[in-house]
Amino acid sequence: VLALEQKAVQIIDQLRPRLDAVRQQKSKLGPQPGKDQPPESDAVAGERSRLTAIEQSIDGEMRRTDSYAVRASQLIDNLNQLQREHFARSLLTRTRSPLLPTLWIELGKESMKAIEDLSVKLDTWATISGPSLNWIVALGLACLVIWLALRAISRRTIHLYRDAVPGIPSFFARTITAAWVAVALAMPPIVAMLIGWIGLDQIDVLHAELDRIAWVAVSSVIVFSGVTALADALLVPRNSSWRLFDLSDSSAARIRWLMLWIAAVYAIDQILKEFASVIFAPLSITIAQSFLAGVAFAGLLVALLRTPFSVAPAPPAAIEAGLSAPGGGQLELFGPVRIEPKWVKLPLWVIAIGIVGAAVLGYVSLARFISGQIVVTGSIIVALVLLHHAVRAFAGDLIDEKNASGKWLSEQIGLNQVRRRRMATIFILSVQLGLILLAMPLVLLQWGFDWHVVKSWLASLLFGFKVGSIEISLARLLVAAAILAAGYFGTRLVQRSLDRSVLQPPRVDAGIANSIRTAVGYLGVGASVLLAFSYAGLDFTNLAIVAGALSVGIGFGLQSVVNNFVSGLILLIERPIKVGDWIVVGTDEGFVRRISVRSTEIETFDRSSVIIPNAELIQGRVKNWTLHDPVGRVRLQVGIDYACDPGKARQIMLDLAGAHPAVLKIPAPSVGFDNFGPSSVDLSLRVFVADVTSGGGVRTDLAFQVLEAFKGAGISVPFPQSDVHLRSVEPLKALIEETVDGKLAGKDAAGGNGHKPVAEAPATAHSR
Repeated sequence: VLALEQKAVQIIDQLRPRLDAVRQQKSKLGPQPGKDQPPESDAVAGERSRLTAIEQSIDGEMRRTDSYAVRASQLIDNLNQLQREHFARSLLTRTRSPLLPTLWIELGKESMKAIEDLSVKLDTWATISGPSLNWIVALGLACLVIWLALRAISRRTIHLYRDAVPGIPSFFARTITAAWVAVALAMPPIVAMLIGWIGLDQIDVLHAELDRIAWVAVSSVIVFSGVTALADALLVPRNSSWRLFDLSDSSAARIRWLMLWIAAVYAIDQILKEFASVIFAPLSITIAQSFLAGVAFAGLLVALLRTPFSVAPAPPAAIEAGLSAPGGGQLELFGPVRIEPKWVKLPLWVIAIGIVGAAVLGYVSLARFISGQIVVTGSIIVALVLLHHAVRAFAGDLIDEKNASGKWLSEQIGLNQVRRRRMATIFILSVQLGLILLAMPLVLLQWGFDWHVVKSWLASLLFGFKVGSIEISLARLLVAAAILAAGYFGTRLVQRSLDRSVLQPPRVDAGIANSIRTAVGYLGVGASVLLAFSYAGLDFTNLAIVAGALSVGIGFGLQSVVNNFVSGLILLIERPIKVGDWIVVGTDEGFVRRISVRSTEIETFDRSSVIIPNAELIQGRVKNWTLHDPVGRVRLQVGIDYACDPGKARQIMLDLAGAHPAVLKIPAPSVGFDNFGPSSVDLSLRVFVADVTSGGGVRTDLAFQVLEAFKGAGISVPFPQSDVHLRSVEPLKALIEETVDGKLAGKDAAGGNGHKPVAEAPATAHSR
């Protein structure tokens, strides 16, 4: 049914372009003439009839095929619903409780019959496989040799690689190593089992029932090998420097041992379950087996929960290297994973209690399902966690300029730390989305969904599904995002190449170089956006229609944005200001650091950034100190005493200015007589410098030198002073005499010596 639906959709996709082509040809003939209009020629009428017949034929075929696709889709939905109901019913079917004595009595009676049936099956398989016994033995020995050889090679390679790394490896190195170590450790048994299974199938000894058992054994070995390999790669009990989780050696060894036994119980239970299915074992055996497997799982989980997740102490070498801090706290951007026991152990306690409770109450299928998901789904989650931390560690290397990737992004692409951090965040989110999409089918298959259904969902998600009249394709969106990213990085590479080769300051003016660089950036990013949108399926015709309909709103609502954008283009073309210019806009003064599409960034002298809309720079008054050339004038005002010789002061200032290395000879320095001040003769020294940005330093140097030279030459620099002349002092003299007489009278009353009498002191103190 699924193939029928896919075939119908394929036919519709093939017919749709043909129908569009016929309708386009028919539209060129124009509308059919009405009753009052002159008839069209026979050739045009015949062509119209032919195209109409073809259009009706294709349209009818598409409608009929579409009805088949809808009917097939409905059948698939019904089958999926029945399958889900059957899966839920099988999990929630209640049997007899294993605690009932009658179950075990019945088990004792039926076990002998099951053993006899199994022996009969084994004799039958031995009889069938007898002629190929030599081949089977040879194949078994070959698989054993392959397993031992691959195991020795993989372990030797791992040891040599780890020993060759000096010091404490970074977390990124540990994560990448854990990924390939897990694969290397899992491959030997898996390859040996697959070779054995394929070999047995080639010598024709795997008949129907034996083939089922062999495949279950192979899949169980794959799961067991994968779990143990992940445990060894992540925990590394004998080498804490390569461990991904922040655990002590004893905790890591115990957790690894318990994970191995959980995987072993799962593999044995799967094989015994298939044997019971082959011999049609009684229900009592199935209940007992599921109960014992569930109790074993629960017991191992309880043992895991009782394991202390103690933190490993940081090695002294790691502390000295800056990779970790004492007590296990990591100084790396993304360090080893700290396991919080309450977040790990609480769900496992619930699962362990649920397994035992379901088995005791008679829900043996549910208990077995939960136990199996601990191993399979848990392994998928652990693998995702490993890949997740590998991605985060790699993103940390992108941010850190000390690493090769971060250094390359900084030097070749020109990304600062803020942009590298943003890029790392986008990279992490994108890869995490990919990991989730990769893990979802595996988890859905374990939870009872059919592979064809999962594949259909993935195909719809990746290659297109419709929301109303809009078709969304995740694959197209991902490729469009890749095109956009490639275009952005390519543009940055071209810009950096131009900066290093063509747009060098001695060869090209800095402002022209910035304009060219910005224009290349706009063109490259704009072309990348157009290509990405085109590949994603965005119809620019519809976009133009929408833009035309919203033109009035855009004209009023986005008027300032458009004005600033156009002003930014004018700034890049006309270049009244350039990057690096020293400008004054209103009360803001500083250097131009960046001219973007909407605004210009100015860095003031106190290192603050001022964002000015481009329209203000075009429409307002702007003072540019370095528009045509960097030459500037420095003015130093000095006041000397009226008693000093101005000519001598003038000559001293000219000599000092001429001796300064930053002062230009042409135009020559000059001293102007500015004004007769209230307390000084005001002079000003005017000099020119090659770079106006150095004018502040030159002015400071000259000020210190002039002050020192004036002191040595006896030329004083007066401060403002005023002489106050009183026209009449008689009222002031009378006021002073009155005040003095009052004070003398007070002294006489106190005893003539200015002190109170001794006898009155206690009384005065008491009165207070």
